[in-house]
Amino acid sequence: MSDINCTIVLTVFDINTNPQFSYCCTASSTGWQVGYGGSIHPPVKKRIVQFRLGFPSGPTFTGFQIGSINAVFPERDQNPWYVEPESGITLNKDEAGSPPTVTVDLTQAAGLLKYQLAVDGSWDEPKIYDDGSE
Repeated sequence: MSDINCTIVLTVFDINTNPQFSYCCTASSTGWQVGYGGSIHPPVKKRIVQFRLGFPSGPTFTGFQIGSINAVFPERDQNPWYVEPESGITLNKDEAGSPPTVTVDLTQAAGLLKYQLAVDGSWDEPKIYDDGSE
């Protein structure tokens, strides 16, 4: 993958009881907007986004699903690392890294996308990636 255009640190509160996910853009090229709830609005389309785990220390990513806004994701336990076929999206996970990362290359993707991710088996609700083309 090429250079990363946006790094998002994910914090998960109450992971063992009622998981609450929080997203924070910690490094990016100019113009990125990342909402606290995980919506991503890049300044232009065709970007590479990396997710890192911040708090708590120790957990790992256990799934990431991404596709077009109308994609129907497979059951989370049957295919936790799903990329919609023919979407042009490339996914790279590095669970052994410190911190663990998931890097998504959206260079060939277009339009509104949705994604959802899991940390230690707890899934966040689907989020929006808007490349600005719609």
